[in-house]
Amino acid sequence: MVGGDSHSFDQVRPVLSTFGTPVHLGPLGSGDIAKACNQLIVAATISAIAEASVIAERSGLDIAALLSLLEGGYAGSRVLEAKKQLIIDGDYRPTGIARYMVKDLGFAAAAASATGTMTPVLDVLRGSFDGLVSAGLGDLDLAVMHRYVQSLPRD
Repeated sequence: MVGGDSHSFDQVRPVLSTFGTPVHLGPLGSGDIAKACNQLIVAATISAIAEASVIAERSGLDIAALLSLLEGGYAGSRVLEAKKQLIIDGDYRPTGIARYMVKDLGFAAAAASATGTMTPVLDVLRGSFDGLVSAGLGDLDLAVMHRYVQSLPRD
């Protein structure tokens, strides 16, 4: 996720290629915006997986079977693939620390504000991740959103 002028990008592409597949997205700052957009989608996805898992568990479903089933359909994602077993096992040892999402979503909100973009989903996600961190779960893996949803009061 790279921003800057095309000439500069072409000069640094060989170095960046040693770390992955660099993609030039636009002017300076575009990489930051792309990262914020990515994190918005990751936050929404892990939150949806967590909520669906808790609904399924409370309904008596086999969560492992459900998540495997979902993984093969439209609900499938890299996030589900990476976090599925952690959720099933209740293993929240950090691989991607949840509290960092607060910063990333804050940056996404700033970008949205700067562009005059309404963000109803982002606003809810920010509240959820703020709550998760306030509950003392911020130093655990993103999959801890599952535990956070379980801890919320029932209707």
